[in-house]
Amino acid sequence: MFEPLKGWKGYLPIGSIVITKEIPEIRLCIIGRGFPHPKEFRKKIDYIAVKYPEGFDDDAWNEEGFNESFVIFQHEDILNVIQKGFVDYEEHEFLERVDEIYARNLNDPEIEAEFNKRISE
Repeated sequence: MFEPLKGWKGYLPIGSIVITKEIPEIRLCIIGRGFPHPKEFRKKIDYIAVKYPEGFDDDAWNEEGFNESFVIFQHEDILNVIQKGFVDYEEHEFLERVDEIYARNLNDPEIEAEFNKRISE
């Protein structure tokens, strides 16, 4: 039988609700993991989240093209995990590959060129 948290390592699953050091008064729902910083391609960000229960706000885009309803943070910034998101075999498979996928994307000149094009617009 599959045990979702047995051998747990790495990132929290999508849908996890956390409190961070930077904004401890707001609960955040994780919606993404392991990606380049929106302004610095070579800097890895562990998580992207939205406020809980509000979620994504399509009216929160700023002049730089970043939606201010998104909150980015690192794993060590988490103060408390309120609820872990859903975990199944696909999550475990993803966790096995996420750092490899990130490293491959980081070393792909086409992806970096597209990233730089987007942030310079």
